[in-house]
Amino acid sequence: MLDKFGKRLVAAVLSATVALAVSDLLVAAQDAKSVLGPTDKDVEKAEQLFAKGHRAFDNRDLKGAESLYRKAIEINGSESRFHRQLCLLLLAEGRGQEAEREALFATKADPGDWKSQLVLGRVYHAGNRIDEEVTVYKKVLAILPEDMKGLRSKLEEFIKQDEQSVKSEQSRLKKKKEWEEREFKNAY
Repeated sequence: MLDKFGKRLVAAVLSATVALAVSDLLVAAQDAKSVLGPTDKDVEKAEQLFAKGHRAFDNRDLKGAESLYRKAIEINGSESRFHRQLCLLLLAEGRGQEAEREALFATKADPGDWKSQLVLGRVYHAGNRIDEEVTVYKKVLAILPEDMKGLRSKLEEFIKQDEQSVKSEQSRLKKKKEWEEREFKNAY
């Protein structure tokens, strides 16, 4: 027979065992949710939060919109539109690094989403990272629907101008180097 101390010890061990089992079940449930994705109810709730975020954004309530977009992402992080819209909000607030992170999440969630790719290019443009911007715009051209002729021509023109400016810069640097070499030779 167990004495009073033994009974308490058994109760403590059983309690700890039950707590670990419950903890394991909760972790398994979270893992299953991450593997299986959100339920239909979760998707609907995320869509509602996203719509509320749009209304808040339209009313210039950026903090409220950000909170709602983040809640929608927390529920359904695989939806590229949510990340893309949060990116645009962060970019409007001048929070470029956070905007870039969200744009990258959006492009990873749906690599075929040309709008997310376009937003990533916009983030690079805001950061004056023209080479990366041009690379992204070339990807956009590859996946852009055929009926988007106006946007396609703007992107092609931008890429063409960038290529011309790169050639011009290379030519300028070559001439500068030649001039420096001539002057260096003449100096000695």
